[in-house]
Parts: sequence; structure tokens; C-alpha cells
Amino acid sequence: MLGASCSRGLFLGLCLGLCLRSQPLLFGTLRNILRRMAPVEPGLIQAHQRGLGLEIVAVLMLTVGSLIPVLGWAVGVILLWCSGRWRPSEKLLGTLIVPGGPGMVLLLGAAAMALPAALTLPVLLFALIGPVVMGVFLLNRACSRAALEGHQAS
Repeated sequence: MLGASCSRGLFLGLCLGLCLRSQPLLFGTLRNILRRMAPVEPGLIQAHQRGLGLEIVAVLMLTVGSLIPVLGWAVGVILLWCSGRWRPSEKLLGTLIVPGGPGMVLLLGAAAMALPAALTLPVLLFALIGPVVMGVFLLNRACSRAALEGHQAS
């Protein structure tokens, strides 16, 4: 077993040395060399796929979790940025649409009452409905990307 791993390491070093001399080392070249050395079994690819647990918890913490003042929403934002299923622009939207989430709006509801009467209701509706709409949007994007990942793996 040790001899096989040593010979594989020597082979990899030799291939890398040849690649460096003949052309600049490209990620694709290294990836192709590694694929030839250790072919991946089809069952292993499916085992590597992950579910939507992180994304669901992130959206829940951005909306319902914000009822725990500041902390719940902050955890949601951290989980949102840790996920690889959303684009940076979607993560930014999820972060900036009503910072603090609906829970912060409920805490600051008295301040909203100080607004002119024509603005009070629209501001409160946006602050309460905005995060829910954004959560549905983010979950829709995550589900569609997870489906694409599953389709590409099979």
C-alpha cells in the first residue's frame, strides 16, 4: 500500500515537472492528470451531493430567526454567505433587504409610527413582507441550482 502511494506521488511529481517545462501549469491540465490517476466511481459522485439544509436554515433565520433580536438575523446572514448555491448579488440582496429582518421592524415599530400617516403603512408592509418575498426567491434559486447539480452529476 505504501509503495503504491509513493509511486503515485512520484508519478504526479514527474507529470507536474513535465507540465511546468512544456507549458504553464493550468488548472485543467492538473485536473486531467489527477482524473487519469484516480478515476471517480459514479456512486461516489452522488454521495458527494448535499441537500438544501443550509439554505433552508439560512432563510428561516433571516425571517423567523430575526425574532431573536439581532442574533437570529446575524446567524442567517452568516449562513447565507457560507452557502455556495447563491450568487454574490443574491447574497447581497438577502443581506440588505430590511437589515435585521421582520423582528427588528417589530422592535422599531414605534419609530415607524412617527412617520407621516401616508408612509407608515407602506413602510411597515415592506419591512414585514420584503424578507418573506426575498426568502421565497432565495429558496427558489437554491432549489433550482440543486436540481441542476443533481442533473449534471447523473
